[in-house]
Order: sequence, then C-alpha cells, then structure tokens
Amino acid sequence: MVEFAAFGLAALSLLVLWQTLKQLRVSSETQSRAYVAIKDGRITRFSPPKPKSSTPVLVYLIRLENVGQTPAQRLTAATNIFAAEEPDVENWRNMTRDSAEESLGPTHLRELETEITARTWARLQDELKGMSKGKLFFFGYADYLDVFGKRHFTEFCLQPPTGWNNGPCVLLMSDRGNSAGLMSDRGNSAV
Repeated sequence: MVEFAAFGLAALSLLVLWQTLKQLRVSSETQSRAYVAIKDGRITRFSPPKPKSSTPVLVYLIRLENVGQTPAQRLTAATNIFAAEEPDVENWRNMTRDSAEESLGPTHLRELETEITARTWARLQDELKGMSKGKLFFFGYADYLDVFGKRHFTEFCLQPPTGWNNGPCVLLMSDRGNSAGLMSDRGNSAV
C-alpha cells in the first residue's frame, strides 16, 4: 500500500512539473516574441486635385515598429483609405497586400507610403457626398510570424488631421495585442 501511494505521489509530482514547464515555455515565448505595432501615421503631402494631373493628391505615411525582443518574420503589410461614417472593421476585408515578405528586427521600423491619385480622391469625395456624417479613414494591417512559428496580426485605423494639413493622424483603434486569428477569421488562410 505504501508503494502504491509513493508511486501515485511521484506521478502527481511529474504531472505538476510538466504543467509548470509548459507554463514557463508559454510565458517565455510571450515575453520574447515579436510585437509589431503602429508607431504613427501622418500626411506628408496634400494638394487640391488639378484637372488631368498625374501628381498624387495625397501622400500618407504609416510607420510600423517591432517593439518585441525577437524579429518578426515573413512580415507583409497593407494600408488603404476608405470613406465611412464610422471606422468599420469590415473595411479590412477589401485590402490587398502592398509589401513583399520581409523580416523586421527588434526596434526596427517599416514605413508604408501610400499615394492617392486624383481619380481615387474624386471617387472618395463622391462616396462622402452620399453620407450624412462621412469621413475618410486610413486602415491597415501587418501580418507576420514570430520566431516560434506562430502567426500574428496588427490591425489599425487612423483618422487624418482636420483640414488635411500635413501632420500626424489620430490613432482611432489598434488591436495592440497582435491577435492570432482576427485576419484568419476573415477567410485568409494560415501561413
């Protein structure tokens, strides 16, 4: 009977040890993985559209930063501008990648510069006319793998400065936690 109790105690101790080691591994991965976050966004150029001009009406820059301790691998990112009454996550479904896969080391920045043509500007203005409280929003995402092979996403929405002056945009929302599933729930296949 004593031997059976000793065996049971040893088995229980191994189970507790295994669970503790598993939890330590998860904690270590969480602390040391890549975290890609939006650093800032700004309009770098705005000029009223000119007839038959190929000069961009609007140029905006969004900077992503890896604030984690390890590189973000296979990073792709996209941004776009949408007319809406309120920021809507559904707008992310309409975006396509605008960057090739790359790595982003800890504390490194990735800049996404997007030009809006006169034709796109005219379309957005037409869309705004059909809305009672329409505004323009910049949406974007970053999709990447951490060094442990897990896929993460950072999604964000910015609002341009009042009057379209060159300057910083207002960050309206960002998941900041680098979710593992938001984009995959929208039909994108896992890497």
